[in-house]
Amino acid sequence: MMTTQDENKITNAAFQQQIYNELDVRLRASPWSNGASEAHGLLSGLACIGVTADTIRTRAYLLQLEQSSHIEMIEGMFSLVLRDLGDSGFGFNLMLPDDTLSLIDRAEALSSWCQGFLQGALHQDAELMTSASIETREALHDIMEIGHLEVDPDADPAEVEHQLLELEEFLRVAVQVIYDELQPATTEQSSTTIN
Repeated sequence: MMTTQDENKITNAAFQQQIYNELDVRLRASPWSNGASEAHGLLSGLACIGVTADTIRTRAYLLQLEQSSHIEMIEGMFSLVLRDLGDSGFGFNLMLPDDTLSLIDRAEALSSWCQGFLQGALHQDAELMTSASIETREALHDIMEIGHLEVDPDADPAEVEHQLLELEEFLRVAVQVIYDELQPATTEQSSTTIN
């Protein structure tokens, strides 16, 4: 018998998938054309380095978007990213397609998410790969490696499915670690700049 909590999880997952599908269609029709996974990764990287909701418009050029409707869409996505990363209960989730797509397409979306994340996280300071803590440097390196992910067409589908889920969970935790490390420094730097 299904509990209310199980029903809520299913409803929430279906809602998130609907959002993903709508954003993916809109982004692929925009000048960005790379899809929702990579855009979400990029916005997550920007959030990790301290870009705020007030200043995300100034980074719209990274997504090659200028129309106000596109920028509003990005602001909405970014608000969700900030909310999820700020959730102390590890509520951050990657925006990825559901399991109705082929494993190869899902792996490609995961790889694109990682590439977007690195573009966002490193766009201001490529030295972050060497200047951050060992834990963050290792996480960034691992994200870079996952960004080159390819699926062997002859691999056991059940094993690939398992690996994709493990990588997704790893990325959720890694991004939260990066965000949590960089936020105090960003906040401190911002307050120093204001004074």
